[in-house]
Amino acid sequence: MRAQSLTRDRWKKMTVIDAAHTNLRFIVMILVVLVFVAFPGWAGESETTTLILVRHAEEDRLLGEIPLSDQGTRRARELAWVLSNVRLDAVFSTNTVRTKSTAGPIAEAKGLSVSFYDYIGMSDLIPFVDSLLRNYKGKTVLVVGHSDDVPTSVRILRKEYSAGKEVKPINKFVYDDLFIAFVPGSGKTTVLELKYGQPTAAK
Repeated sequence: MRAQSLTRDRWKKMTVIDAAHTNLRFIVMILVVLVFVAFPGWAGESETTTLILVRHAEEDRLLGEIPLSDQGTRRARELAWVLSNVRLDAVFSTNTVRTKSTAGPIAEAKGLSVSFYDYIGMSDLIPFVDSLLRNYKGKTVLVVGHSDDVPTSVRILRKEYSAGKEVKPINKFVYDDLFIAFVPGSGKTTVLELKYGQPTAAK
């Protein structure tokens, strides 16, 4: 009897947690959709280019190619779910298992292939970002990168980056950052810093 009671209590707790997580996912998706629908001054103008930047999901560093962990695989699906109602014109990632696996579900859902970019030093990101703005003008692009190049790309978009200047990376325990940059044909770039999926915290 006591075992049955404990099982019921545990199930109730799990249900509450699952419901809260589902509600959070729904809120995040609605927020992202509202950003694209309710603010035509940012996302609706034909000259405004939108870049969505995320770090790859949680990885398993005990394995040679560093694939996603089970939690990371779930986060990749979360990303696809959050962006399910957002029009994407291209998806980019570095050529690593963990970034390709993060980008894969959303690219497949949108019928897109994943294009690759590479960098050695942070300054290599300047021509990459410039090429995105030039080749995808007025379009929306997802970029899946790493803890160092994602914040650097954001600084480049904000025109706050100086070659050779170190940019603070994303904390190695944080995987839920989602940046949306609206780059108009003229004027100031707007960058939103959001969260998605299961929350993570710096340690």
